[in-house]
Amino acid sequence: MKLFDFAYCGNYNDSIASLSVLVPEKWSFGNQNNNGILKNYIEHTFGGFAKKAKLLKKTIVQFLTLVYLIHIINQYAHTLLRIELLIGKNGI
Repeated sequence: MKLFDFAYCGNYNDSIASLSVLVPEKWSFGNQNNNGILKNYIEHTFGGFAKKAKLLKKTIVQFLTLVYLIHIINQYAHTLLRIELLIGKNGI
């Protein structure tokens, strides 16, 4: 997922320019003054977090599915035990 597909960033270039002033580094390639390095850093970092969030969501869904299946199996086992106890008591 890309940053701009996820969120509206307003005036992105002005925000990046303000951010680049806070941390005085060389944020542009060559003689350019477009903060391309900082933009790439932010966009690629967001992409990495988005991938991890997607994996985490998948893992949580798998875990919850497993918990639900364990619950169903547990209920089934209790039902079978009750039936077995009823059959045993009634001598059927």
